[in-house]
Amino acid sequence: MGLVERIFDSLAIRLKGPRAWDARLTIDCTLTDLKDEVRLSLANGVLTQSRAHDGTPADLTLTPTKPQLLHLVATHDLGDTQADGDPRARGPLRLRAQCPVPSSRSFRAGREGRAATGSRRGEAPRKPKTGQKHRIPYIILVDVNMDAETQAAPVLPGRLTNLRSRLPKPQERSLTSVFVVGTLFSGSTLMGRDMTTRIKMAHYVGELNNFTQVPDFSHKDSGRGCGPCSLLGKQCRHFTDALRDRVSYDDILGMHEQFARSLGVSAIVDGSKFVAWMRRAVEQRGADSASRTAVSAIITVRNPIAFAISYRNRTGEPLWRGAGIWRDTYVDALRTANAHGLPQLVMRYEDYMADRERSLERLAAFLHLPLSPKPDNTSIHDTGGNWSSFVPYVGRDQLEKFIQQLHGSGRTDAEDFIRHARAYWNDDKPQEDTRWHNSINAGDAHGVLSTPGLADVAGILGYNIAEVVHLAIKG
Repeated sequence: MGLVERIFDSLAIRLKGPRAWDARLTIDCTLTDLKDEVRLSLANGVLTQSRAHDGTPADLTLTPTKPQLLHLVATHDLGDTQADGDPRARGPLRLRAQCPVPSSRSFRAGREGRAATGSRRGEAPRKPKTGQKHRIPYIILVDVNMDAETQAAPVLPGRLTNLRSRLPKPQERSLTSVFVVGTLFSGSTLMGRDMTTRIKMAHYVGELNNFTQVPDFSHKDSGRGCGPCSLLGKQCRHFTDALRDRVSYDDILGMHEQFARSLGVSAIVDGSKFVAWMRRAVEQRGADSASRTAVSAIITVRNPIAFAISYRNRTGEPLWRGAGIWRDTYVDALRTANAHGLPQLVMRYEDYMADRERSLERLAAFLHLPLSPKPDNTSIHDTGGNWSSFVPYVGRDQLEKFIQQLHGSGRTDAEDFIRHARAYWNDDKPQEDTRWHNSINAGDAHGVLSTPGLADVAGILGYNIAEVVHLAIKG
């Protein structure tokens, strides 16, 4: 990681995410001496940086050299840095001048510095001595402390002004669309339902690609209603026929808004898993950045050997074919999220099963929403998901009864799907997955590892591939 990336990462770490939830801001920073361009984006309380964006104009443009950037971060003083910004920026942003503060020249070491600034805790700033000059350093500031009822501050003249956001009232909080992307068997449904039951104001709605029957990315006649309600014999008030007739895969984010209103939440977690589905939604967003729905990605992943074994059990395909699907899926997921500058979080299935509470804390922090100490299993409404995922919520007996009531190919497909999983069913949450341990020979492992680029992608996602192979090989 280069110096510029570390500088902006330090700013992102210092940001108080929950208090900046509703602020929306983009800054283009062009370092003239390094010939480097970076876009900073503030959304959903997260400050991200990217060298690629969709071409929309930034709220503010800075053109410093590297020394000027370091000076700006250290002193909040633009100095000679050229800055261009619109004082009438759209949306909640407002630009205003900062009150005069002593410049860095007025600071002195030791007592002289404290005397000039009154910097001791609890000590008021002292008046400058006669003849001592002050200048007004204009700084970049997103004021996230402003009360929701406070009116925007008037715009004052100046070479550069502060960027100040007015927090909306709680009921006006904008929607966040969260896309879960990854392969099958990566725990997306399990994690999604845990988010519904534990993270306040977030709801996992399942596989909306099936709900809308998008061509080439859906299972025919599958996932057309609420799975949990169907298993319990209830009429779902959210996944209704009327809603299905109103929504469309041509407006995915609009569909998220309708679900958010119906469910009364501020974050919709879409578990469709297809990267192409997330990409389609991002490309449907309007050009007006002030009115665009915030989009982020949760990348769920299971190690490549465990996935390849599960894929073979499900389809009969050789391990090497599953390994290729795993590699291509995660290359596409990472490339798409980075190309569109989307905030992203990688959730490894193994980590989730080893420490679910810690993983949920990470998910809640990523969404900037509070985590409840106890689950509420009465509010699960989603579509799709594999049969085994329903057991912890409706019970094994209820699921067996439901499958027995199916007819024809529907029952055959269900029985085929659960053949390998039924032995592991219980009414509690699944425990650590070790079924793939000691399950393949050295030749099978070589077939997986010989997939070009697989080891590199696994390393990027945090896997020690040598350790994975050691656990998988018989002996």
